[in-house]
Amino acid sequence: MLLCYPKYCTATTSNLQDDYSDLKLRCSSDLNFVEGRMDATTLLKVNTRSEDQQQSVPVLLDEHHFSHSHTDVSLDDSNATNEHVVLDSSISNYAASQTHYSTPQPMNESSQILEAQNIDSLGEGRPRKGRKRKYPFQNRRIRKMKCVQNETYITQRGYLKEPKEFREYICSCKCLNKIGIDAVKEEFKNFYSTTSHDAQTALICAMVTTKDVKRKRVKDSNKRTATRTYTIRGVKVCKSFFLQTFRISSGKVHLAIKKIQSPRGVVDRRGLAGGRNKLPENKLREVIDHIKKFPRYKSHYRRSDTQAEFLAPEITVNVMYDMYKDEVSNSVSKASYKKIFLTKFNIKRKPLKKDTCNVCDTLEVQIQNTTGCEAENFKSKKENHLEQARIAQDMRSSDMSKAKQDGALEVLCFDLEKTLPLPRIPTNTVFYKRQLWLYNLGIRSGKDERGHCYVWLEGEAGGGSQEESSCLMKYLIEELPAVEEVILWSDSCGGQNRNIKMVLMLKAILEQHPTVKKITQRFLVPGHIFLPNDSDFGDIECALKLQQRLYTAEDYINVMKFCRKRNPLVVHRMKSEDFKSTDLLEKQIVNRKTNNLREKINWLKVKEIELHKDKPFSIFFKQEYKVEINIQKKKAEFPLQVSYATSIYKSQGQTIEFTGVNLHADVFSDGLLHVVLIGVRSVARMRVLVPCDCVLDDVGHVKNVV
Repeated sequence: MLLCYPKYCTATTSNLQDDYSDLKLRCSSDLNFVEGRMDATTLLKVNTRSEDQQQSVPVLLDEHHFSHSHTDVSLDDSNATNEHVVLDSSISNYAASQTHYSTPQPMNESSQILEAQNIDSLGEGRPRKGRKRKYPFQNRRIRKMKCVQNETYITQRGYLKEPKEFREYICSCKCLNKIGIDAVKEEFKNFYSTTSHDAQTALICAMVTTKDVKRKRVKDSNKRTATRTYTIRGVKVCKSFFLQTFRISSGKVHLAIKKIQSPRGVVDRRGLAGGRNKLPENKLREVIDHIKKFPRYKSHYRRSDTQAEFLAPEITVNVMYDMYKDEVSNSVSKASYKKIFLTKFNIKRKPLKKDTCNVCDTLEVQIQNTTGCEAENFKSKKENHLEQARIAQDMRSSDMSKAKQDGALEVLCFDLEKTLPLPRIPTNTVFYKRQLWLYNLGIRSGKDERGHCYVWLEGEAGGGSQEESSCLMKYLIEELPAVEEVILWSDSCGGQNRNIKMVLMLKAILEQHPTVKKITQRFLVPGHIFLPNDSDFGDIECALKLQQRLYTAEDYINVMKFCRKRNPLVVHRMKSEDFKSTDLLEKQIVNRKTNNLREKINWLKVKEIELHKDKPFSIFFKQEYKVEINIQKKKAEFPLQVSYATSIYKSQGQTIEFTGVNLHADVFSDGLLHVVLIGVRSVARMRVLVPCDCVLDDVGHVKNVV
């Protein structure tokens, strides 16, 4: 036999859809023929063009269809440029898909381009997960469509179903002569060019009319109640000619007439009622009720984006089905249970918790181990705690939105990523060695949602509040646009963000920046500290999973720069001289633990800190209300200490370290003055207050009773 490996082939369009058995390929002059056996699978794309429509028909040629018993290849010696290759009709049964490819330019008016590609050279792709299809190029939907359109397909039992060929049927009524062979062929083509089973049913109903029987040979007979009239193009034909022309059975016609007479119409309802193994309604309700018994919850962060509900981490479909079998005697199969679970519910497994809130966990344990009013009190505390966390997150989202609209406002979210090891290598002994750590402070801008990373090594600086504030200073001085107000959002870590070192550094920034007049630092509720920086760190972690070996800080920087394509991160390498200290500022201030009303300030409960440029010696805290703290150091200071008062008579026999004696009146009893004077270890630790009239020559005089 002869095999062809064409680059460009042309296919004649005449009768291509009508007769698949006579598919003719007209080959161009650059077609080469090689004698031998086809050992490769070739994908041919046939583009057919007619006057009314253009359709792309992909055809997959397999090896066994080129055997001598299936394919005849003949060449016309008269003209080398007008050669015809006649292939068996079975080549069209391996249609790869229904995707329409882009149509190439035709070589001439009567031919189209046919492309060929040897797919063996492409190799095999990734294998499909799950159960493999017996025929990968065909599923149930494609099989039904090919059956309707009279194309070759493989049945569910694995038989090759050939397309129906047009037959020139000659009946005794001479119906073919009434219409004409060309018109009959066109009607056959139009009938199978429909795209659905409902359209074919409608065509049959349009060509077949039903009337009542006018005269019966037996009056009481119910054998035939109606008379059908068959027409093609308005010409009345006999039943046999009609059926043989369209290659259909009388049952198909009977079913079409029955559908058109029913209230539902010609809509195809096959497979909707269920088969013999359909699950009964009571069993379906039984499984649904069992699934509803399991407690579910909605996602805290994604509640507005999805309606999915989540089960407990230990609950799986297998566990649920085992519990269902224990409750029900005649249970459904596991496949049915799983199908109902996936189709009737939008439920997912709850991921295991990590980094949970300490307050929530403590209150939850107290709720579970108490009853009555005490349990209700703990529940109220937990609800209040969650409400405060929600309010803080809503404020952060609102501030980020305002930054995009207000040109004088900038909102920054900053957080420190977990330390990254250097070197990062897969060698097992590295786990037990002391490694160098790399720090990364992420800053997310609210105006352009751009993420910045400030990177330094462990030997250059630590990971405390002064290092973080130094990174903020570098960003606010170099990257911050001309704004008047800056709002900083961070977690509530006292050692890094909520302390006097961070506040003093922000005051220094406020004094140096030419346009900023106010800096506000706000903190999220502990345990509920989700920040936009977490998404930046997540992208970095995903990119690091693809890196086998990293040896230097520059390697990490390259990973951070290219971890995302859209809105990439801006990475800054911190140097030793970039880190500043606040030791000098701390020595110049006092009174940072009490407010102006002499009330003690608990920094762990501070929710907001405000700094104003016009008030350099004031810090405004917000716990439940806004209060002012004056940190200016005064010249005259009067240190106070808690003391207590008693009488001389009651102090007999006591030894007191520091004593102050109030003698605004003379002693009235013998030995009282002696008692108070001998109760002090040193005369330098005692002070005596006497009236002014008892002072002579700057020396106080007291009258003693003897």
